Amino acid sequence: MEGTKLDIIQVDALAKTLGHLPLALAQASAYIKKTGINISDYLKLYNDRKRALLSDETLLETFPADANRETAAI
Repeated sequence: MEGTKLDIIQVDALAKTLGHLPLALAQASAYIKKTGINISDYLKLYNDRKRALLSDETLLETFPADANRETAAI
């Protein structure tokens, strides 16, 4: 985000949403930088996509019954 002033509240929201996971944060940061999307719009896109994936029951049929539903869908 070179040359862009970051909103610490948005950065914190991104970190919390992604569980403070380093790889998830690195991937989100790379996407944000490459596309020029702001963090707020990224979070909306992430949450919309997450809901869509979690609501698609056919995706989960390929995972073992004891797999974490959220992890398997994403």
